[in-house]
Amino acid sequence: MRQRHRVIATAVIALYPPSWRGRYGREMHALVEETGLTRGAIVDLLGAALVAWVFPRSGRHGAERRRWRLEATLCTCAVAWAITLIGMAGFSRGIDDSPLPGLDSRLPNAAFHAAETSFTISAAVVALVVVFYGLVVFAPAVRRRAGSIVLPVALPSAAALSWTAASIGMGWLIPRLIGSHGPIDRRIVIGLGFALLAWAAAGGLILMACAVGGGMALRRSHLSEQLLIPGAVGGAVVAACALVSSGCAVVCLVSLLESGRTAPGDLVMPGIGAALVLAGATVAITAAGRGATAVVGALRRM
Repeated sequence: MRQRHRVIATAVIALYPPSWRGRYGREMHALVEETGLTRGAIVDLLGAALVAWVFPRSGRHGAERRRWRLEATLCTCAVAWAITLIGMAGFSRGIDDSPLPGLDSRLPNAAFHAAETSFTISAAVVALVVVFYGLVVFAPAVRRRAGSIVLPVALPSAAALSWTAASIGMGWLIPRLIGSHGPIDRRIVIGLGFALLAWAAAGGLILMACAVGGGMALRRSHLSEQLLIPGAVGGAVVAACALVSSGCAVVCLVSLLESGRTAPGDLVMPGIGAALVLAGATVAITAAGRGATAVVGALRRM
């Protein structure tokens, strides 16, 4: 097996929950070494990793099993919210950057604002959860100099700050290039298009890295059930908000299309965004639903 395939296999298997890797990690490495690694196999492994998080099998019982379930719920909802954020950005920009014809009608306008309001609520809940676990997990880890907990959060956060700085720089530069006197050079337009695509792709990857890094730090902290309950409850609220946002986004798109005033081509970008929101909502609702039993069990034991 080529070295590049070994690196890819190791990276993909690292995405599985720790309990899964502890039980099946060596066997999976041996199987990949024996059968090879194709693109289809990578897709299958990634899909199985998602299933392993949403439907964890820790092989444990009682409080330890509930703790694994609560951790999986919180981490899965965090990644699902990151997907929802990317989708809502595309949906909102596609609809309202230059307001589409038909948005001034009552139904699409109400559905659009309901989707954004629901997402804003979920963002506020995420902020509260981040602050809570920042105080409970990250601050003590910094004091103890626990690199295994600090680095998974610090590195993506530094990348996010760099991306934000690049965004500010692009916001300053682009208007000056576009607003320059005379016709705009075609090469500048093409370059700006590629730069914006790279900027959006980098933002999405960094956002996912922040969600995954936060989940990794959380797992390595081995928190008790009681400290994981607020995160699981917050995940349930985020899941419900994502479901409402996805439903309202679909209603908005359908009503705009049926109005006859909006060209179908104008709905491609917001349509892709709505699909991402729906995907994130589906994952979050599934994880939160399974985590609810663990929350109930933990509350009964308190």
